[in-house]
Amino acid sequence: MRIFGRTFLYRLKTCLVTARGLVSLCLGLAIAIIPFIGLSIPDAPVPIGWIDEDNTEFSALLKEKVLGIELLSVSDQDEQTLLSRLQTGDLEGVFIVPEGFEESMKAGEYEESLVILSSPYSSAFEIVAESVGRKAMEIWIACYTANIALEHGDKSDYDAVFAKVMQGEYEPILTLSQLSGTTHIPVDETKPIEEAAYTSLYLLAAFACFYMLMGLAAQNNIDFSARLISRAVSLESHRMALSLGDALFLLPCVIPSLIAFGIAGKFDTIAPALALFALYLVSYGGISSLVSKIKNKTTLMLTISLITIVNLFLGAMLVDLPAAGFISNASYILPSRWLSSADTLGVGWSILGMFACAAVYNALPFVSRKKAV
Repeated sequence: MRIFGRTFLYRLKTCLVTARGLVSLCLGLAIAIIPFIGLSIPDAPVPIGWIDEDNTEFSALLKEKVLGIELLSVSDQDEQTLLSRLQTGDLEGVFIVPEGFEESMKAGEYEESLVILSSPYSSAFEIVAESVGRKAMEIWIACYTANIALEHGDKSDYDAVFAKVMQGEYEPILTLSQLSGTTHIPVDETKPIEEAAYTSLYLLAAFACFYMLMGLAAQNNIDFSARLISRAVSLESHRMALSLGDALFLLPCVIPSLIAFGIAGKFDTIAPALALFALYLVSYGGISSLVSKIKNKTTLMLTISLITIVNLFLGAMLVDLPAAGFISNASYILPSRWLSSADTLGVGWSILGMFACAAVYNALPFVSRKKAV
């Protein structure tokens, strides 16, 4: 046990004082911070062109409403200039308000009342079209409602209802919500900083997997202490001590995610996230110890690459997996699957599953130590 402790401290000290260790620590912190950078950069408005062929009060009203959309930046240059910019991809689209737009709105006819020309390079066509179309629909709803008032009154009733509908605030007719585990959470209450915290945690987990595999397995024939022959400690115990040193060394990289959970008000997530990530590191320490038994360098590197890829794509950290099915069920042998399932399975089950992974993967090197790999 004494040698085990000394080996653990030796590995931790080595990580903290060597260039490889310090660079890896800085890289881990940088990866953990990357998802939060986008939160501090305001979204650039989407540029669109505007051609008004109707030149009426209603077309001017529509343009005024569109100018109020923060998502869009509207240019009203001459038609030739706008079309040239559209072809080069400088504009996402050009809206044309055709002649007769006001008459169509007043008559309650909404279909084909607007024309949009899309750039071949457009990546936000649907969002732009929906944003402008929604403003046109507000005018149409006001006209349609006013027409009903006109049927039961006169022009003054039409004007009064139109103005009231245009200036009024609407209650949503549909509330979207999603189920997460046993908790019912409205979608509009999801905070971007919480999503960034989870993204940071998953990116860091992907990096940690590769680091631990490379840090222990790739050096199984280089580290002088790995060649130590002693009755006091087996080679498997020695490798476990090294992996625990790597795990403790990487653990501080999770601090940005934990701080983000606190800022987002998810204080009950901090301790479980820390526990899950710590067990995740311990789990891959055991996997690294097992993989380090492979002597052929080419086979070793291919194995490390395969484990890293499987960890990413079947761990549900980058791609959502179906809730049921063989692949989904089989993926729970991966520590990353338990890390990404905390919100669906519950924290308790996720920690229990991760603990089981850590126990099994750290026991396997001892079970297989008499067998050639």
